[in-house]
Amino acid sequence: MTGRLQDKIAIITGAGSGIGEATAKRFVQEGAKVIIAEINSDNGKKVADEINNNGGRASFIETDVASSSSVKSMVEKAVSIFGSPEILVNNAGIAVFDDPLKLSEEDWKKCFSVDLDGVWYGCQHTLPYMLDKKRGSIVNIASVHSFQIIPKTFPYPVAKHGVLGLTRALAVDYADKGIKINSISPGYIFTPINEWFFSTKPDPVAAKREAEKELFALMQQRRDIESTLRTIDSELAMLERDRADFKSELQEAVTLIGRAAAQYYELEILDENGESLDKEAIVAEDRNKQRERRHTLEKLKIRLEELGVGGTDDLLKEYKEAQERDEFLAKELSDLNQSVQNLNTLITEMQAKLEEQFVAGVDKITTEFDKFFKLMFGGGAAKLDRVTVKKRGADDEGAEEEGGGWEGG
Repeated sequence: MTGRLQDKIAIITGAGSGIGEATAKRFVQEGAKVIIAEINSDNGKKVADEINNNGGRASFIETDVASSSSVKSMVEKAVSIFGSPEILVNNAGIAVFDDPLKLSEEDWKKCFSVDLDGVWYGCQHTLPYMLDKKRGSIVNIASVHSFQIIPKTFPYPVAKHGVLGLTRALAVDYADKGIKINSISPGYIFTPINEWFFSTKPDPVAAKREAEKELFALMQQRRDIESTLRTIDSELAMLERDRADFKSELQEAVTLIGRAAAQYYELEILDENGESLDKEAIVAEDRNKQRERRHTLEKLKIRLEELGVGGTDDLLKEYKEAQERDEFLAKELSDLNQSVQNLNTLITEMQAKLEEQFVAGVDKITTEFDKFFKLMFGGGAAKLDRVTVKKRGADDEGAEEEGGGWEGG
């Protein structure tokens, strides 16, 4: 049966023992061709021979990961043996544990040259081949020390924190180029490095037990944290659902009652004291209050449906038409009032002019009548007088009207 890594080419540093050895053998089981990059030639040859004797394909290349030139040479040899690598596992590492103020400069550099620099050299010299293929996978072996500082292990956790940062930085830069870069942070595993560490203790058995206790305590702490995070995620999901339901109800209210609900949707919501609530306050509001509000909106919806109220568009259209009619009628009324005022002014002016002309006409007739009277009667005098006559109307006590009469003598 074809394995998941069939015919893939993998480089594994520190593959002569421990995690690296186990990884190499597992990769071979999945069909990969493996380069055993190991500083200990005896261990490296032993693992490679064991794999080849069991039908796998492996080749040992002596490598010092603390040396950039050694790593570069190893990658070039790997390419000449199997071809361009598609997988890199930066596993090689050493344990340097000491009191910070007692740590020598040599041990500091030794720890970082292998545990951090070695990881970078592996990535640096392998990435170009992966870029050519536009695919590849790099796995950097970090440690539980990358997340949890354990007393009396300085400077090992510092270097492992660096591995985590290196992994994240490279992953971001090469994610869009088809290359996946990840890290794995194992807990306590009794590899040769850890066996050596415990052998330096006065009581190796007691040291192992203490380490196991610390490991189990950390594992329990991690489980507790993960459980808390799951609970928080569940609560957040529930809050998001409630928030979505709340917004949906508000949107439905907008559809039903138009602008009033729109203002409500824009968070014109008052608390018990009549003060406006902001978005954060509404989201943080007790869910029972939110449910009560939804029930109120639902009752309003039912009531509006009973009244036969249509959608917002119809309501707004009808309101707009009525408003336009009112504005038109108001303008017409204003124009009519202005016309009446102008007409009254014109009538007043015409009445004054007619009265003036009437008086002038009467005076002229009087003059001519007097001349005619004297001519007819051989002397004397005659005149026409203007007489004001009061008329009683339906709404007035009386109204004056001018007319004419004559007298002679």
